[in-house]
Amino acid sequence: MSEIIIKIENLNLIYKRGQERIKALDSINLTISKGEKVGILGPNGAGKSSLIKILAGIIRPTSGNVICLGLNPFKDRRKYLEKIGVVFGHKGFLIPDVPVIMSLKLAAAVYGVPKEEFNKKLKELTEILGIERSLLKRPPRLMSLGQRIKFELISSLLHEPELLILDEALIGIDVVSRHIIKNYLTKINKELETTILISSHILSDVEDFCDRVIILNSGKLVLDTSIEQLKKRLGQLKQIEMHVISEAYAPYVAEMLKKVSSDVTVDGTFVKCRLPSEKVNEILTLMLMPNNHKLNIIEDIIIKEPSLEDIIKKVSNYE
Repeated sequence: MSEIIIKIENLNLIYKRGQERIKALDSINLTISKGEKVGILGPNGAGKSSLIKILAGIIRPTSGNVICLGLNPFKDRRKYLEKIGVVFGHKGFLIPDVPVIMSLKLAAAVYGVPKEEFNKKLKELTEILGIERSLLKRPPRLMSLGQRIKFELISSLLHEPELLILDEALIGIDVVSRHIIKNYLTKINKELETTILISSHILSDVEDFCDRVIILNSGKLVLDTSIEQLKKRLGQLKQIEMHVISEAYAPYVAEMLKKVSSDVTVDGTFVKCRLPSEKVNEILTLMLMPNNHKLNIIEDIIIKEPSLEDIIKKVSNYE
């Protein structure tokens, strides 16, 4: 049986703003085993960052129990932080106005990494992540987002943490940097059994990397499943957008789509519907038959995978 390194029981977090009480996390129960790669998804305001901050020992929950690596992240913060690495996409450890090498040396000192080991690790990480050594003399404020995140990652990995937490750390990074970072994370996960948590509001950030996905919405855990099962859900639903030549024709096209979908919306010259995958060919055949005058009023048809919001609505029984 896999070792459980994160156990969360009936976790609640309430923020107070004057007389207002905002429930950021609502009765969360969760376990994560050693070596798992877990994506934490949800729209903005879902509670992802609040959960990450609790797991990072930054804030104390209002109620409930949280044990990570055998420790309470908040009460045992000093000992706990020696075992984890955290990268925040919007706020980082690196000092903006000094050469990044100084921030990395500071991180090594904080974690008690010997000089020889630090130099060896730094050489290894810069080579693997494709970083030019000359960049070590550059301050983070003069770097691209991809370069800065790579150095943030290095600072969090110098001490080989058992748990690595990435909070919105891949958003806005160029495709090449994203690929390099994910490849390295896969490497340390396999070789060191590093447990990795990635939070994002973008599904593609986790679907080709994580083994498991957790979806939060309005502070509640609405889905906890494997990537394989999530992809099955995705495959069951498609979104079709039809662009008509004039708003006057939109109601007519909408009525046609309602024959195969109960979820049809009109937005100007766009008619949108969501329907099961097996219905896609049926609607395309209906709308695009040879000699069908409907062809004259449809300028374009776009078929999309469902968005994260679509999945959340489905699993939350909002529809």
